[in-house]
This record gives sequence, C-alpha cells and structure tokens, in this order.
Amino acid sequence: MHILAGIHTTKEAIQIAKHALPSATHYDAQRYEVCLDTYDSAMDSWKSAIRSTKAGKGFEVANDLSAVASMISSCDDAFTDDDPTVPNQSPLGQIDQLLLHMDSNCLAIHLKAFPDSN
Repeated sequence: MHILAGIHTTKEAIQIAKHALPSATHYDAQRYEVCLDTYDSAMDSWKSAIRSTKAGKGFEVANDLSAVASMISSCDDAFTDDDPTVPNQSPLGQIDQLLLHMDSNCLAIHLKAFPDSN
C-alpha cells in the first residue's frame, strides 16, 4: 500500500513538473527535464519494488527503494546545485521531500517484512 502511495505521489510530481516546464526559464527547464527523467526512473523502481515484494525478494526490494531515494534526490540536486545546505525552493521541493519521507517509510516497513534481507 505504501509503495502504491509512492507511485501515486510520483505521478503527481510528474504533473507538477510538466505544468511548470512551459513557463520555466531555459535553465530551470533543464532542471525540470532532469526531474522528469528521474521521476520516470523512480516509477520503474517503485514498480520493481512491488514485483520484488510479491516474489519475496527482500534484498531486491531494498535495492529498488534505495534507487527511488537516489532518483528523487537527483531531482532535488538539480535545483540546489548539489549543495545540501541550499533548500529546494522549486515547485517540486515539497513533493520531493514527501516522496523521500514515503520512501523512507517503505524501507522501514521492508525491514520488518524481510528481517533477513540485510
């Protein structure tokens, strides 16, 4: 259920990025394109996590969920120039933080569901 919520929220992030893209400056448009690419990859990883969960492959679930965090962080980095001290003030900043929190929750649940996979 949590993974499905992550998929739904990632779809929302894609819509936000697509909506912001036409009016963005050239530089910001490049950032939004990075985010759209990383959100597509995150969607693949969310879906792979579902398949891995159904197959009982705990280690692969962890890898898939870790990949989601990496992808979402890459979008965030596009707007902060890889500086962790700079908050992401883009229209995607809040949803990126929500996605990272959701992914973290999924990883915590994964540890309970697959205690021997770490």
